[in-house]
Amino acid sequence: MILTWLQQLRIQLLLAALLVAVWVLVVEPTPATQWIFFLIMIIATGVPHGSLDFYVEQSQAALTQNKFSILRFFLRYLLNMFVYAVIWFWMPSIALLIFIFLTAYHFGQIDWPFHRPGWMNPFLFSLYGLFFIVFIITIQLQETAPVLEMLTKDTLPAGYWQQNGPFYATISLIGLSVLVVLVPVYQYSRGVATTQIAGWLLQTIFWCIFLYKMPLYIGFAFYFGCWHSLLSFNLIRQQLNLSSTAAGWGELMRKALPFSLAALIGIAVLVYFFAENWQMNTSMGYIFMGIAILTLPHLQVFSGLVNYIALGRKK
Repeated sequence: MILTWLQQLRIQLLLAALLVAVWVLVVEPTPATQWIFFLIMIIATGVPHGSLDFYVEQSQAALTQNKFSILRFFLRYLLNMFVYAVIWFWMPSIALLIFIFLTAYHFGQIDWPFHRPGWMNPFLFSLYGLFFIVFIITIQLQETAPVLEMLTKDTLPAGYWQQNGPFYATISLIGLSVLVVLVPVYQYSRGVATTQIAGWLLQTIFWCIFLYKMPLYIGFAFYFGCWHSLLSFNLIRQQLNLSSTAAGWGELMRKALPFSLAALIGIAVLVYFFAENWQMNTSMGYIFMGIAILTLPHLQVFSGLVNYIALGRKK
């Protein structure tokens, strides 16, 4: 019983996060170490988890017996990236708002274990994801405010975030608290097992405490690079019918490598040409912008995957 419980990926990742927390509390990593940790997570798993969209959509088409066009896939994918990149450079505040809602939907969908047909499911996990993303952005404003200022090209300066950020953080925390109370009641009324509800409560409370206590770049890097990305990888592994062994995960990473390199080169080019004197705030801002540009087409592919597997259409 305990062994089966420990073999669950979500439990393993939460235990790994505890080890990271112990490391931070004992060692107190320097800003340079935090930056290196962040880059390792982004390069190793953060970007690669979105680099299998080609294989995901190809597999999805085969399973649903639909025609798959390589040319159409890449044209649509690259066009979405181009349009969103233009929005970032010409309407950065609007682009940031779009990114927050996209990320809210995407993160909420992965973190949500209660998938079922109907409009209530996406509404609840989108709301959950929105509160969570706003919480991450606003709990460490000393770090995030300069990055947000750079992303919006001074339309929303650091002072705005410093002044209004605590209000947004309070609203997000209240929202999460309300969901922590109401969601279990609603899910229990729909016949969801108490163990599943308890698991969701555990992960929600854990990540709120973890992200609040950890330095920004370590906390977010682990949440995005390990928790979100490895859970996504696991869904992709199921979609591609790869085993849960080391060989299966290795094959998954091999497939991701070419597209990961292309994405990382694109982000590196963005940082090289636009970041000012390699300062951390501007470099971090353009890294996030690069990830955001990749997020739009990735979300379109990945939402279909989650629905196909989580809603039980894959046997």
